[in-house]
Amino acid sequence: MGGPLEGIAVVDCGAWMQSPFAASMLGDLGADVIKVEPPGKGDPMRGVFVDSYQLDRRPHTAHFEIVNRSKRGIT
Repeated sequence: MGGPLEGIAVVDCGAWMQSPFAASMLGDLGADVIKVEPPGKGDPMRGVFVDSYQLDRRPHTAHFEIVNRSKRGIT
């Protein structure tokens, strides 16, 4: 992808809004962002804003996808 932060590695251990959003912006600028989630349930944001119709269709919400774009994930 390229960008001014290409070659920089960032570890995102945060949850909720600020940390995932900031790390996604770093990823947009070319950094290699690795999101670390706790085993079992994962990031608590996976289940926030989930309506009952989404529980069977999606493992996480659109909000989670937006703030975690440009990242790789590990547990």
